Amino acid sequence: MIAPGISAPASRTLSPAGGTASGVYLVQLGSVRSADAAEIVWADSVKAIPGRFTGIQKEVERVELGPQGIFFRVRAGPFANRAAAEEFCGALKTVGKSCFATPR
Repeated sequence: MIAPGISAPASRTLSPAGGTASGVYLVQLGSVRSADAAEIVWADSVKAIPGRFTGIQKEVERVELGPQGIFFRVRAGPFANRAAAEEFCGALKTVGKSCFATPR
C-alpha cells in the first residue's frame, strides 16, 4: 500500500544478477533527487563490497513527497527476512556506507 502523499513508483529497475523475488526485506542504500544520482549510489555501494552484491537485485523507486519534492530510493535485495537484510547492511556499514533494512 502506498502512503498518502506518495505516488506509485514510476519505475523499478532490477539487475539481471538473479536472486529471488519472494524476499520480504530490502536494504535502502540511499534516497537522492535524481535517477542519475541513484545510479551513482548503486555503483558506489557495489564498489565498496563487490563480492556481497552477487545475486542481489537493484530497485530504484521514484516517490513524490509533496512539498519535499521527488526522491529516488535506491534499494538492494530481496532478502528473506530482516536478519539477512541487516547482516548485508552491516557489511556496508563496516566500509563507511549508510543503509537500513526495510520491509518490501
